Amino acid sequence: MAARSVRFRLTVWYAVVLAAGLTCFGGAIWWLMKHSLESDLDRDLAARVRSAESFVREEEADSKINLNEELAEYSHALPSNTYLELRDVARARVLFRSPGSSLGPVRVRSESFIVNRRVWRVQIETSLAAIDNLLAHLRLVLIMLSPIVIGIACAGGYWLGGRALRPVDEMTAAARSISIENLSARLPVPTARDELQRLAETWNQMLARLQNAVDRLSRFTADAAHELRTPLSVIRTTAEIAARKPRPAETYRAALIEIAVQSERTARLVDDLLFLARSDAQVFKLYGEVDLRGLAQEVCAELAPVGDAKGVRVHARWAPGDATLAGEELAIRRLIRALLDNAIRYSAAGGEVWVRVIDREGEIELVVEDNGPGIPESDLPFIFDRFYRSADARASGDGGSGLGLSLAEGIAQRHNAAIEVSSAPGHGSIFRVRFKRMTGAQSTAVPA
Repeated sequence: MAARSVRFRLTVWYAVVLAAGLTCFGGAIWWLMKHSLESDLDRDLAARVRSAESFVREEEADSKINLNEELAEYSHALPSNTYLELRDVARARVLFRSPGSSLGPVRVRSESFIVNRRVWRVQIETSLAAIDNLLAHLRLVLIMLSPIVIGIACAGGYWLGGRALRPVDEMTAAARSISIENLSARLPVPTARDELQRLAETWNQMLARLQNAVDRLSRFTADAAHELRTPLSVIRTTAEIAARKPRPAETYRAALIEIAVQSERTARLVDDLLFLARSDAQVFKLYGEVDLRGLAQEVCAELAPVGDAKGVRVHARWAPGDATLAGEELAIRRLIRALLDNAIRYSAAGGEVWVRVIDREGEIELVVEDNGPGIPESDLPFIFDRFYRSADARASGDGGSGLGLSLAEGIAQRHNAAIEVSSAPGHGSIFRVRFKRMTGAQSTAVPA
């Protein structure tokens, strides 16, 4: 069976609820009317019984009056649908009975009283035909009008449902028209402050994030191709020149060294790109306990020879206290290495680099400081962008790819850590990463 539209299902549910509501309402009206009419009739019968009692008392007090004849005249004055009966309870006989009797359902009221030491019982009956007829007409009106009211309401509900869901149709049409070629397009946002407006705004926010991700992916792909093109071109050119004609052994050795250097640079670049790709794809591992101070010591020991070769001294300073945090060890090791490698790379011969781990209340801070040339203020907003390198760095030909700080920032974000930099030309740079202290057993995710 084909699926029905939301508009159709809303109309059906509306009809069912309305029919149930009208049934309950009509039943309540009919019952209240019946109860009201019967209550009025009971009060009227009670008044007639008291009137008949008073009449018997007055007539019985006069011995010259024929009670039966007086009661006959009294009964003729009663409404035509009223039946009167008077009994002598002690003698168990009927003293008076109205001619004829009420047919069909009747309402009865009777009371006993004492006159001249005799117990009398008066009973008055009245027909319920008028009430039943009125209730029957009311029931017929309710039964006939209910389908008409339901039909009109359903037609109006179907029309209103179409108007209410029209923004959904417009958003659906707009969403179908959006593709990878026009991710900048957005869904129309209804002016009413309702759920549909929030839905459209949420979809537009998601489209904005998707567009940003695609733009970043496009830039990432273009930048990666550009960065890989240079070393691959150098490798190819060097090999072609070396193979073009016989050359001395030293020339071949120099060519192979150049090829090895460029291959190593390409391998590092590919490794960084793969890490970024896994990070963007959110390939995760569970957190574990990481000793930040121990990792920093190991990385400093690894890169100290690199600094010595360039004439840059690496100093490690450790403040007392616990430096254990929740994280992924390889990722945090890579963060420390990226910051320390950046500091060594941009420090001149004779420069110094300090690495500190500081135990603060509620957090652990990693500080990497150098006394190098610093970062120009115009470059500071972009240093964490992928493949970004300042003009001075490109001119120096330091061999960097511009991915190190981007990797560091990505790892810090995955660990819910804050990374910031303060620098001024000629005064060096200070990078700070503030990790939250591990509290109890933590289990979350970081990129593999």
